[in-house]
Amino acid sequence: MGKIENHQASRMARFTKRTLPDKLRLVADYIEKESPLLWHPNHGRKVKNRFKRLKREKQLALLTALGVSSEELTNSAARADAFVNAVTKKEK
Repeated sequence: MGKIENHQASRMARFTKRTLPDKLRLVADYIEKESPLLWHPNHGRKVKNRFKRLKREKQLALLTALGVSSEELTNSAARADAFVNAVTKKEK
């Protein structure tokens, strides 16, 4: 909250006409999205790259623990995509 207030006071007030309550509402709307994880777009890429560096057996174990069928996932990139999709999927 303090970071948003400081950002409003020092930088954004001169570039936009939005008030602080308007900006806080936008932040709350973002947090209330139905996505179970709040990831910066670059974070998914970092997680994917870390997963790709794991040994094949560890990748398969993690996918199995997440309930992902890894039979047709023949390479590390495909397994990494499946992993990121599994951890970011919408829970029902």
